[in-house]
Amino acid sequence: MNDPLQITHAHQRRYRHVRSAHLLRVPLAMMSLAAGIVGLVVNALDLTITVGPGGAALGTHPMTALLIIMLSVGLLHFRLARPTPIWRYWIGIGALCMVLMNLIRPDVIHDAFLSLAATADSRMGQDTSVILGVLFGSVVIRRTSRRLGLALVLLATTLIVFSFMGHSYDVHYLDGQMALTTLVALVPATFAVLTIYAHHPILRLMLASDENGTRTRTMVLIGFIVPWFGGLVLYLGYGVPDRAYPVEAMVLSVIACSMIAISLYSGLMQERADRSRREVERQLAFAAVHDRLTGTLNRAGLNNVLKQRWDRFRSTGRAVGVVLMDLDHFKSVNDTYGHPAGDSLLAAVGAALSPILRSTDIIGRWGGEEFVIVLNSVDQPKLETIAERMRLAVKDLPHVISEQNDGTVVPFQVSASFGIGVFRPEDESEADALKRADIALYRAKAGGRDRVMFQDSDDQPSAA
Repeated sequence: MNDPLQITHAHQRRYRHVRSAHLLRVPLAMMSLAAGIVGLVVNALDLTITVGPGGAALGTHPMTALLIIMLSVGLLHFRLARPTPIWRYWIGIGALCMVLMNLIRPDVIHDAFLSLAATADSRMGQDTSVILGVLFGSVVIRRTSRRLGLALVLLATTLIVFSFMGHSYDVHYLDGQMALTTLVALVPATFAVLTIYAHHPILRLMLASDENGTRTRTMVLIGFIVPWFGGLVLYLGYGVPDRAYPVEAMVLSVIACSMIAISLYSGLMQERADRSRREVERQLAFAAVHDRLTGTLNRAGLNNVLKQRWDRFRSTGRAVGVVLMDLDHFKSVNDTYGHPAGDSLLAAVGAALSPILRSTDIIGRWGGEEFVIVLNSVDQPKLETIAERMRLAVKDLPHVISEQNDGTVVPFQVSASFGIGVFRPEDESEADALKRADIALYRAKAGGRDRVMFQDSDDQPSAA
């Protein structure tokens, strides 16, 4: 039987890394904050590191450090389930204005932070401006447009890949290389923003613990490492002629990003196919144990439940009652008013009896006009009370059907007979209790129908 609880647990196991990603947001933000502060200090000390023939600055520009610290602090206080305070929106908008100003009028930003920078030519790069801008924008709009927010943070990730490969090959794409401490600070900041969108299908696929998730992560990793390593061999092993623009590095970066995108797309298509397959399997599993007409369990589903309850009874001794119900004179309804009338009557049974039962009780169609109800933790008086309430509910079915059909009068009366049995320690299987319920039902039929009988021994039934 397709247990919804088992489906929920399987789903939780499959996406358990999504919760882990949310828990990583704070450590990642702290790493970014620390790297931003270190970059600011290193900038004040004017330290550089030589990579190949060129030199790369270690320190972070003061404005860059300020924005990284603002972003990191915001991520530290970020909560998915809580509304974003208005002051955080204003901070984000202010940061976006600073980034936009640096892109449009970099000389103004340069003059404003000139006294804080270690060197007169220290500037906030265009790539850094764009990355910080899209990261702030992604956080600001994440409630209003999750798709656009994710697209922005994925753009930041792409630019960081370009910057990383540029540092690896000692080339730059725009107006200079990003400072190493800036790159180190932006990597965890970008991953921290990505955790906000961990429930999006793309990131959920990357975090899935199943075969498709593992395969996608492997393909993404290979898609990045192979072009990157090829570039290392090309630049450091064979050497690349100096050009005004690093075409080879750009091509390799585009190849790497394209392979990552193709891997993600392939994984999403596989995920969609798997989801369709799982849905079909779920529907087939449901149909295998449910009756199409009544929506209740069928005989196979009831046998599964009875077996489970029997095993639990043997281990715990908790009482289990089995009620066998049969609609009286059902054949005459079919013969006189047609099978559609009989089908509507059967379909109404489950809906009429379910409100009487508890959440742990099970009802199913045993076959024809017979139904089985399995009840947990009930003694004989309680069983008889519930069965009597069901008997009265069945007698009221013509009125219920009439209301469902705009007041159309139902031209027949309905009643049902009930036989009750319980599990006993001396029973060999659940079939013994079902047999006693069948005997009690037979006696109820023989006694005039429309009544409840309890089989308290293998020989004699008792009237409820």
